[in-house]
Amino acid sequence: MGWKEKLTGEDFSNESGKEENLPLNKIKEGAYNITGIIGFAIVFVLFILFISWILGGSQNTKKATQSCHPNYSGCLRADASDYDCIGGGGNGPYYTGKVRVIGSDVFGLDRDGDGWGCE
Repeated sequence: MGWKEKLTGEDFSNESGKEENLPLNKIKEGAYNITGIIGFAIVFVLFILFISWILGGSQNTKKATQSCHPNYSGCLRADASDYDCIGGGGNGPYYTGKVRVIGSDVFGLDRDGDGWGCE
């Protein structure tokens, strides 16, 4: 059995046993079937990647904008009731190292008023 028979499942040998040419429409049908399956698979994978990128990106952006306090550089939790300096005498519940104060110092970390807290 030659490659043509495997492709189409038809017998293309004539009475003498010699193979004849495969009809062009059979070749086109086989090519369309293969490219259609591959094309569908590529589109499906791209769709899944796009959806995961959209969902993952929106969650990361949401976390960053909601959890960081706008008055301090770095990322101090915006929902924290209090921050104290690491190694200081504060009772927390959150602690930080040296941090730049951008707006008003709501946690009282910049004792000398120079724009740097916990120095």
